[in-house]
Amino acid sequence: MKNKCTKEAFELVKGYFKGDIRKTFLWFNTINPLLGGIKPIEMIMLGRCDKLLKFISSSIEDNFP
Repeated sequence: MKNKCTKEAFELVKGYFKGDIRKTFLWFNTINPLLGGIKPIEMIMLGRCDKLLKFISSSIEDNFP
């Protein structure tokens, strides 16, 4: 993991998918239109992990990561 934010984002998504690592990695590596058409992993690589973390937290509250 790149940093604490990245680990927290991964753990939140993994929790949403009930520990399914395959689904978690797939989510991070799939283009997401709600993120401007980029992959969540790209947001991390671009230094936008804090924004991604807010998106994940908000989405989980709405039951849709």
